[in-house]
Amino acid sequence: MSITLSSLRTSVRQRADMEFSQFVTDTELDSYINNSYKELYDLVTSRFEDYYSSQLLFTVSSGSTQSLPTDFYKLRGIDKMLGGTDNFEPLTKWNFGE
Repeated sequence: MSITLSSLRTSVRQRADMEFSQFVTDTELDSYINNSYKELYDLVTSRFEDYYSSQLLFTVSSGSTQSLPTDFYKLRGIDKMLGGTDNFEPLTKWNFGE
């Protein structure tokens, strides 16, 4: 099932009984719809951590930074490879203040 932005606008206006009103412009309504979608995405990925999960493997051989993909959303964990084998150890979580 595919829902378009236009059909969402229409549905919102119908529910608010504002079908023939431009009190809220299409641009403003689009902003509300997009912000709501982002909040829903945050809720789904916070409640069900593995729902949109994917794995990214990379090696940092020099320096202390690694570029992330442009569609990167949320880090779930980092593993450290020990001794060049397939033996991985998860790094412990830490708070930003630490």
